[in-house]
Amino acid sequence: MKHKLVILSSLVVFALLLCASVATAEESVPNAPASPQAALGTAFTYQGRLDQGGSPASGTYDFHFRLYDDGDIGEGTQLGEVEVGDVSVTSGLFSVELDFGSAFDTGTATWLEIGVRTGSSTGSYTTLSPRQAVNAAPYALYASRLSGTPYENVLVVDKSGGDFDIVQSAVDSIDDASETNPYLVWIAPGVYEESVTMVPYVHLQGSGQETTVISSTVTNDSPDLPLSRATLILSHHVSLRDLKLVNTGGGAASAALLGLGDASYVEVSDVIIRAEGNSTWANYAISINGGWYVTLKGVTASSRNGGSNYGLYNRDMASVELVDCSLTGYGGEHAVGINNNGNSTRIETKNTNAYGYNGNHDSHGINNNDSAIAILEGGTFTADDGGINFGIHNQSNSTLQAHFITAKSRRGDENTGFYNDNAIADIAHSVFSGDYHAIQMGGSSSHSNISFSKLLGNSGYYATGTHVCTAMTWDDVFYPETCP
Repeated sequence: MKHKLVILSSLVVFALLLCASVATAEESVPNAPASPQAALGTAFTYQGRLDQGGSPASGTYDFHFRLYDDGDIGEGTQLGEVEVGDVSVTSGLFSVELDFGSAFDTGTATWLEIGVRTGSSTGSYTTLSPRQAVNAAPYALYASRLSGTPYENVLVVDKSGGDFDIVQSAVDSIDDASETNPYLVWIAPGVYEESVTMVPYVHLQGSGQETTVISSTVTNDSPDLPLSRATLILSHHVSLRDLKLVNTGGGAASAALLGLGDASYVEVSDVIIRAEGNSTWANYAISINGGWYVTLKGVTASSRNGGSNYGLYNRDMASVELVDCSLTGYGGEHAVGINNNGNSTRIETKNTNAYGYNGNHDSHGINNNDSAIAILEGGTFTADDGGINFGIHNQSNSTLQAHFITAKSRRGDENTGFYNDNAIADIAHSVFSGDYHAIQMGGSSSHSNISFSKLLGNSGYYATGTHVCTAMTWDDVFYPETCP
């Protein structure tokens, strides 16, 4: 994108038309995918046109380039500077190589402040105003080095310049991605109003959770799972990083992130995911249906405004790992942070928090149901302000293992920290609270082993089945060998 700058001097009037392109040290290749395997380094070619006195300039000039994190003259932090002397300008056109080192490695927006003077002069530079936003192309240098992994192919999506201005167009252009030839699609700051369907071996990298947003209103006419439409649909061997996904659609059901049966070997890192439309049946921030080795790291997912609301709905033998995540379902008939449902469907969490708030009928931090498997390590599972609240509900032949967790419920008609109902549980070094029951055991086929844990609130209810407690503390009373 070109910009015209006009500044007044006692000697001359300069007008500078500017553009930038990625380059190797050997040649300029505008709009070409960056290739770190071709020794790209951190340099890029800066091309421009200089006018003097209203006409194209010719001769030699000195340039002083300063890189800032703010677009206003006199503001922001200087990130780097490069002086280039005796630049040949012919018919107004010139080209210089700039290298600001690792200044682009944050992926945040930057601006160039440019000074110019007559070549070989010892006088001061005339500062051009305003500063110029750096085109997305130099950020391909940053994108190509993400996570220390070299990508042979990098495409840049930017509404103001890049290989593409639509994310789906960039993805659709790729027809040769493979395990040995992966692609990286880097997305510049902006709101991209579209839905995206991924293809295998393609990785999406945004410029920040609050600066790169993919937003849609796509809906599903039927509430039946699995859904078929979402803001972003995963494929296998893909990843998402540093962006936000939003769905504000209505219909019967809506989802922001959807994984179907082929969604395997997936990593989603540092992504905000929100489903906020007025669906009649349910909103799903994340819906994973089948698929293996799906990993969520540093993900914040929330759902609200739907008939029911789920932070994560995991089903149909899917296997998902969550690390340092936060998942919330708010309002509607059922408000569930994590719903893990179905035979051999598996979830593993590490230092992850799940919340169910304000469900008219019930709220769950996590609902582990119908022969599902949940392994929890650290984290808090909370049900709050619903009709019936369960911090953790383990039921219907499901299996739960948990260590160093907190499960709590409050402010509902009935509040139970942990309810094991015809299921198997093995829990240690944890805390449970609920003013109806801190823990509740029910069902003739239930088996639970709770050890070295603390119970807060009302006394538990133990039905038929096998229940073993060891070294429990009920409020301030210690029970070393029996269930209190």
